[in-house]
Amino acid sequence: MSATLQPTTEEQRYFLLRLYFFLRPWGQYKVDSGDDWLQGCVDRAYLDFCRTLPRVAKVRKVRDSAGKVLWSALDGLRESKRPNQEAFDEWHKKVCTSLRSCYHESGYPGFTFGHAQKWVNMAFKYVHVVGPDLLPGFERYYFFGHVPIDNIVMEAFNREPGIRRINGAWSKLDDYGTYVAFQQSVRASIKSSGRWASPLAAEFWLFQGRPT
Repeated sequence: MSATLQPTTEEQRYFLLRLYFFLRPWGQYKVDSGDDWLQGCVDRAYLDFCRTLPRVAKVRKVRDSAGKVLWSALDGLRESKRPNQEAFDEWHKKVCTSLRSCYHESGYPGFTFGHAQKWVNMAFKYVHVVGPDLLPGFERYYFFGHVPIDNIVMEAFNREPGIRRINGAWSKLDDYGTYVAFQQSVRASIKSSGRWASPLAAEFWLFQGRPT
């Protein structure tokens, strides 16, 4: 076999990323465009919380409508000229409120801010997993990203000093103020400890059970 046919490490990484993020039929994606990768992040992030929506999860119309809202919001973020924490937080609240409204207006009041934050935060996390070579424009926002809240993350962060606890299941959380208080306490704890560079960096290690 010719040595030129041996895939490089980067080509194998690319192959694995496509397998993980491109969930829809191939014909529904353009060929390797930035739009493809962003849609893949939105689609994959949906799977991280939809199991907590048993009555809604398979309703494709509302899922696709809300997914377009998130895709457009993320696409707009990378074009934003205000890369700072305040601007990101304003953007985050607006997107979560819009996603929640999509479901409520479609007759599914069980969709909470807990669901919305999980969708937004996981999509944002996946954007950085894909990386700036395939999805440029987001890297300047990495340090402002919010921690995706789920049971594993709450348990891990609750062992850290100064974290504002969230009572009950994350999927039932429907008060954005409570959500924000948790995120602010995470930032404060990280800043005081000096152990991690950002909330998403802390979540990366704590989610894996590696409190470095």
